[in-house]
Amino acid sequence: MSAFRRLLRPYSALSRKNRAGLALVSLVFGLLNAAGNAMYAADHLPSAPADLLRFALLALGSSVLFYFFAALLLYVLSGLLLSPRAGKTCGPAKKGRGIFWAAFSVILLGWLPWIVAYYPCSADYDVYSPISQYLNLIPRSNSFPWFYSTVVGFFYSVGKTLGDKNIGLFLHIAVRAPLMAAVYAHLVSKLSLRGVRTGVLWAVTLFYAFVPVWGAYAKHAFKDTLSAALFCWYIVCTVDAADALRSGDGGLKPFALQAAASLMICLFRNNCILICAPVTLLLLVSLFRRPAFRGRRMRICAVCLSGLLLFGGYQLYIRKAENVAPGSPRSALTVLFQQTARTVRDEEERISEEDRAVLSAAFDYPRLGAAYDPVLSDPVKALYTGGEETFRAYLRAWARMAVRHPRPYLEAALSQGYGYYAFTPDQPEHAGNWNCGMTIFNWVKDSRFDSSLTGDYTDASGPVRQLLEDWADLWHRLPLLGFLDDMPLYTWFIVCAGLLMMWRKQQLSLIPVLACLLNVLLCCCSPVNDCFRYFAPVAAAAPACLLLPFSLSSPGESTALARS
Repeated sequence: MSAFRRLLRPYSALSRKNRAGLALVSLVFGLLNAAGNAMYAADHLPSAPADLLRFALLALGSSVLFYFFAALLLYVLSGLLLSPRAGKTCGPAKKGRGIFWAAFSVILLGWLPWIVAYYPCSADYDVYSPISQYLNLIPRSNSFPWFYSTVVGFFYSVGKTLGDKNIGLFLHIAVRAPLMAAVYAHLVSKLSLRGVRTGVLWAVTLFYAFVPVWGAYAKHAFKDTLSAALFCWYIVCTVDAADALRSGDGGLKPFALQAAASLMICLFRNNCILICAPVTLLLLVSLFRRPAFRGRRMRICAVCLSGLLLFGGYQLYIRKAENVAPGSPRSALTVLFQQTARTVRDEEERISEEDRAVLSAAFDYPRLGAAYDPVLSDPVKALYTGGEETFRAYLRAWARMAVRHPRPYLEAALSQGYGYYAFTPDQPEHAGNWNCGMTIFNWVKDSRFDSSLTGDYTDASGPVRQLLEDWADLWHRLPLLGFLDDMPLYTWFIVCAGLLMMWRKQQLSLIPVLACLLNVLLCCCSPVNDCFRYFAPVAAAAPACLLLPFSLSSPGESTALARS
């Protein structure tokens, strides 16, 4: 009987209000999971009675399972992660430095086989196009962030100066890897200083070191690798800034670091401005609502805004002085274009003549319906031919069609993003070069660029590369551990962390949760569904949410709250 009571402890620990809140979140999960699986299997939401019954049963079963596991997770987050000696340790700064270097070493060691075997790196269009722009071989564009193009192009040029392009590509990887390992080790040391158990610290360290995707990304030269680490740093800095606001003391350092992290993540990923701007606004609103900061508000406000202002100034500079063309707005219109194309595919005969005329002016209309791919928006975006005036007319037509054809609009939105929140099988390979689930980039050539520009693998390391690819494939199929490749796992872990913060009335701790969820939303609006390349920053930052239950001014206060 005592064993049965222990089993029920996570659920009996919830108050009636908390149970109701968790039940609501579980219902949302069940509906989204069922909808995602319906779109994956049939490319349509159910309408026949038998299909509706299966949908309801799947939604109900998913909700019950989520409630069970989420209650257990929330019980663990509520205090079991804390060491019994939390708040009583001696020399926390020294302890944190030791744990930092231990984690740093283990993470780099886990990545080393990938970096050595794939010398000089793995690379694709997202690497060689920025390099070509930096070398003025093709027109400059900010579609790939120009700051990233400058960094990777600089290292490539250094290698060419030394007589070998491969050296330049490898230098980029070799300099970047320790910086990323330092970010993840910094998170581990922060967790240790808040009193988190040693076993959890090891789990987080091993997650970054030996889950194959992080090693596979460490040797890939595209921007998304560093963006993942920078976003993790951004979340850690946002947690620290929220803590400083909560405690009411401290200097400008946490806000300066948060601003610096905002600048860096935006420089390497353009759309992160859509995350950093609202998060900074929330921090400023919280700042002006706290009397403890009276007299210091304007200084802190200027520091908080400095990162975004510098990013805006940099954008103006590269456009005027460096002749870098702004990025195409088409990427931001992925969902709108997909909704339009799906409506043309499914209900073309019901589209009004007025809307058909507008769409014909904006797109290659005869090919629009056939070009629609539920999980890949590139074929549709390629058909857009409209200018500024045409675009305004298109937006009005899009709004009219949303009212007249709600079903294809809803289905298109679900199809474009369900892989980020619904547990579905992997997408077929055409959906972005193996981007679903685990991503192992195993090439260094790209046929769109001359072989004199691209890097070269050595034949001697071929067997080791094959062994690493087989290891990644095996990991993806392992029970339990394979779930670490599933993006919805991280999405709903972050949701649960936010739910716990709501229950504890730690509103400031919801700000970093919001930043993570905004990134998930950006993924759902991205050109490819179920693409780990876009989702990598969220997965990398998810362990930082372990800071939230204990993110008070001192580990001792966190321990007291967790035990209360």
